[in-house]
Amino acid sequence: MNPHDPPLTPEQREALLALEKHTGEWGALSRGLEEMLPAACRAERSVSMPNAEPTQAPRLAAPSLPGNEEPHLTTSNIARLENTRLQALADASKQGIAPRASVFQPQAAPAPRRSFIAQHSSRIIRLAAALALLATLSYFIISPSSSNADIAILSPRGEIPTTHPVIAWKAQPGKSYDVWILPPQGDVLTAPALFKAEKVRPPVDFAVLKPGKDQPLLAALTPGEDYRILVCYADTKRVGGIAIPFYVQLQPAANP
Repeated sequence: MNPHDPPLTPEQREALLALEKHTGEWGALSRGLEEMLPAACRAERSVSMPNAEPTQAPRLAAPSLPGNEEPHLTTSNIARLENTRLQALADASKQGIAPRASVFQPQAAPAPRRSFIAQHSSRIIRLAAALALLATLSYFIISPSSSNADIAILSPRGEIPTTHPVIAWKAQPGKSYDVWILPPQGDVLTAPALFKAEKVRPPVDFAVLKPGKDQPLLAALTPGEDYRILVCYADTKRVGGIAIPFYVQLQPAANP
């Protein structure tokens, strides 16, 4: 009983004791029946096997009932005890006493364990996307920059006799190039362009080049000055390119 329940009245206590008494008698009779079953099986086996030594099934003593009467396992006795048990249950119910019952609460089945890939799928997807982006950047930046260093510039090189030189280099089929004429000093990536031509193929006449945005009045190279020529694949923004120096003679030949 729950310790928080109110105390039982004398009538309720008497009904509960009667219920427990009859329930115990019914359980004793049930155990007596279960013990008699093996003896009955042995008796049946002795009949089916005539050569075997006959055995006598032991007589089991049933539990004693009130009044010290010897119980008989008959259908009527079993029915009477069942009726008594049901009546005791009904009396207990009228008195407000509920029979004790075990409550079984099944445990939920454990959830299946997720694999490592299922647990970290979002991280794996983000990592794959980052690797794909890195590979794309490597293709468009690192690979072309290394190729820019392999571009062989044929002219102008060394000392030239004209202020309007023709720019020539070894080009690959189907490739376009950007061309810059730079001052002799400064970083190739940041030096201001004196002249520039975009997306051209060799040879490039000097007239095709346009002055840099900071040198709008220039129309030709200056005699006696040093310069650098830079040729890169189009849209690579001078990355990895190698500028070749050249010098314009003091008395260059007349422009044809």
